[in-house]
Amino acid sequence: MYDRLGAIGGTLTIETSPGEGLRLHGHIPAAACRRTR
Repeated sequence: MYDRLGAIGGTLTIETSPGEGLRLHGHIPAAACRRTR
């Protein structure tokens, strides 16, 4: 996922907390969405 988002100018952040699990944040620039259509 990290590599695919990076290829289109996006980012992926992974946060972990003991006893609370995992949280993923993905960001895709709007320009990347328009470019793929």
